[in-house]
Amino acid sequence: MEVVHAFRRRKRNYEDAIEDLENLGIDLFVPNSFTLIRAFELQQDYELDPYDSVALAVALESNCDYLITRDEDFAKKASDLIKACTPEEFLKKLTA
Repeated sequence: MEVVHAFRRRKRNYEDAIEDLENLGIDLFVPNSFTLIRAFELQQDYELDPYDSVALAVALESNCDYLITRDEDFAKKASDLIKACTPEEFLKKLTA
């Protein structure tokens, strides 16, 4: 949802971006009803916006090691539940 939204906003083809991510071995997860219920709970408990609550719920439900975001407020709130970092910080961790 976030990828589609970001690419549509920039009037770019999101299907190409999704294909590129899959070619890199990045798994994409579509939230199910249980994940959306958890997102709603996270939204209430951590005062998250709807997109952030879904992203966090998906990350937690899929056992991600990191939540990668440039949104400092979101990262701070999510860091109670998962390691959060910027894309640049994550790339440094991968190459270290």
